[in-house]
Amino acid sequence: GMVVLGDSALERKLPARPSEHFAYRFGDVAATGLDQSLWSSIVEVPPRMHRFVRFFLRASFRFASAPLQLVIELFDLKDEPDSTALLPKCHLGCLGGVPVHNGQVLDHAMPTGFRYRLWLLHSNLEEWVEALPSRGRHCLEFDLEYSIKFEQGLTPFEVGPGSWMCEYARLP
Repeated sequence: GMVVLGDSALERKLPARPSEHFAYRFGDVAATGLDQSLWSSIVEVPPRMHRFVRFFLRASFRFASAPLQLVIELFDLKDEPDSTALLPKCHLGCLGGVPVHNGQVLDHAMPTGFRYRLWLLHSNLEEWVEALPSRGRHCLEFDLEYSIKFEQGLTPFEVGPGSWMCEYARLP
């Protein structure tokens, strides 16, 4: 389903107990490349004059790297995102997370007046499976946290779909 962003932030904090980690078993998946999603959610961000919406997403794990990728996919408010899609199509554009040690981070201000689909994609990389013994668990424990909220500061220009109707419109 779709969630509409209100005045309070949409948040998922890190788990309080280690037993609340997510687990992804990559040894059984016959995937190549980033071609399957572990999780996705659609967020509608209503128009707010002179405001951006701040997306902060972090996937963290106990390895230096992992076969996970965070993505934000952009949709117009009049478009209805396919809730059964398994991958982003990026027709209006996508924004990907940045790899950091032990995780992926996506921290970006985006215009209001759009729908966004958040994705956590995974892949089955051969080197991951080969690095573990055949009797190994082939599991990746990870955490996912996010925060989506309107930024407090006002911008000195209009943002959102209406701003593109202005002649010579450009973002700073």
